[in-house]
Amino acid sequence: MARDSTDALPAAPGKGTRKEALAGLAIEMLQSRGFSALGLRELAEAAGMRPPSLYSHFHSKDELGRAALALYAERHRAGLAALADSATGAGRIRTYAMRCGQCLQEEGQFCLFLMLTTSSHELSPEAVREIAGFVEEQMEWLATGWDQGRTEGSIRSDQPGSVMGPVVFGALRGLMAFAVLKPDPVAAFSAQRDSLLAALGVT
Repeated sequence: MARDSTDALPAAPGKGTRKEALAGLAIEMLQSRGFSALGLRELAEAAGMRPPSLYSHFHSKDELGRAALALYAERHRAGLAALADSATGAGRIRTYAMRCGQCLQEEGQFCLFLMLTTSSHELSPEAVREIAGFVEEQMEWLATGWDQGRTEGSIRSDQPGSVMGPVVFGALRGLMAFAVLKPDPVAAFSAQRDSLLAALGVT
């Protein structure tokens, strides 16, 4: 399902700018603390700057969250563009699933959009639409890979990508949520991820 252009994420801060550096720091802090627990003053302190200086870049906490999401989405898109060169549709789906586990392995936490989703009641309608748009992008990408796999035979399924894109996306995020409750989240996610893909016919 193509998104309306009005739902597109705002442009990420320019590369190498002070605003991009602040948005990058905000991503780290939002992932570890969540939206509710992070204040602009805390971000300013972590960045070694006075709060008034931070306000010149972000006028509100909501604006900060939107800038962080835009930068996160830009980085994620770059990763997906590299995955598009995978030899098979199944390879694209499998590599995407492995990338989901990298948040747990490298950061020990959920991806940013999941953290923001849990605080959607505190976000502006514009921010919520941007999160939804990011999710749509992910599901569409998975749907394309799924249909490619069915066509070439690397995915054994009677269901089209329009059905399975959202299923795969939601299932992987659900597995992440349960994995953090385990003594070894990375191992738990990896095992459940492989079982899921095998059950879905991803070879």
